[in-house]
Amino acid sequence: MLTRRHLAKIFVLVSIASACAAPLFAQAPGQDGRQPTNSPPLFNLDFPGGELNAFLEAVRTAHPGANVVSPQDAASFPIPPMQLRNITLEAAMRLLEGTAELPDGREARIGIAPIGVSGSWDPAVRVKYEVSTRSRWGELQSSVWSLTETISSNRSADDVLGAVQVALATFPVESTIRFHEPTSLLIVRGTEAQLQLVDKTLGQLRGDTSRSSSEADSFGALIRSLESQLIETQARLRVAQKREEVARKAFVAKSDDAQAQLKSGAMSPVAAESWIGEAELELVEAEAEHQIAQEELRQLSMRLKDARDYLSKITGGGK
Repeated sequence: MLTRRHLAKIFVLVSIASACAAPLFAQAPGQDGRQPTNSPPLFNLDFPGGELNAFLEAVRTAHPGANVVSPQDAASFPIPPMQLRNITLEAAMRLLEGTAELPDGREARIGIAPIGVSGSWDPAVRVKYEVSTRSRWGELQSSVWSLTETISSNRSADDVLGAVQVALATFPVESTIRFHEPTSLLIVRGTEAQLQLVDKTLGQLRGDTSRSSSEADSFGALIRSLESQLIETQARLRVAQKREEVARKAFVAKSDDAQAQLKSGAMSPVAAESWIGEAELELVEAEAEHQIAQEELRQLSMRLKDARDYLSKITGGGK
């Protein structure tokens, strides 16, 4: 039979156990999603890759309290796939910092500026976006041609525009083409070399059958440049692939080691998650670098094939 003295002793023991256990459970997020009150909130994020606006939407869904401001011009900035675990808002946004080449050859840069918010551990984050004014292929210019003499009864405007688009597709940088049908005016914005090629293409369509050796020389130089870029990209792909393999092995090893130390009591759950998280972040970055190198290699291979095909066509298959 339990006496009043026994009950008092049991009450004291339960109180001591509760007081000791409370700090343990306050160290890390529990299954109910509660976070420590003395550190920024943590959240998980699975992003398949895409544009910046889609990434920000995914962040706001995973972390509804996120305050992020981004310029509209940055909406299409490419973001690689990410799988993030127990990460803060600022750390997740820091992973975006870097550069990307736009289709017209200009370089775009993303930066992050966290701003402290009074009474909140989570900062507000402002996305900074800068675009260089010069393409690495040269300054962008605009030029206008009248297609009145080029369009005939047996050659439509679509035929002419198709020929111009095929010629411009041999360049590793995109151009802008506009056609004003009422006046038969063609407007093209691109580099000097692209505009020269458009002019020569239209000249051929007007009946000029002479082949310019300078055009062949220009394409020969373009092909050599693409071949050099292809070799460099293949080397970067091998390095990225090796880095991913090393990061994957390190992640598996750290995960197994953390589980063993956690089971033996040599490591706390918080330390184990942090240790595994570092290895996982390294793996995510390595996978993204590998995928980017693969895509660049694919694009370069396509551009090189188009350039070789066109050079063969304008030289009668001699090269």
